Amino acid sequence: MPETIVKCSAPDCDKEATHKVGSPWQEGSFAELQTLGYTCRTHPEKVVAGILRRPKLRHPAPSEIRIYTLPQR
Repeated sequence: MPETIVKCSAPDCDKEATHKVGSPWQEGSFAELQTLGYTCRTHPEKVVAGILRRPKLRHPAPSEIRIYTLPQR
């Protein structure tokens, strides 16, 4: 099976993502990690700022946004 390479979500960045940006989400007894974007080592602040500017009905609070390290290939 071909390997998928995820790129950084920052505009004009074509580097491979090293981190996943997410927020815990829950409704009733169902809970999951909502993926909000991906970032390389140099753009986490830029990606989070872009997430907070998105037009959505409910934005996660900045304290709810977490950055998770992706497994290395």
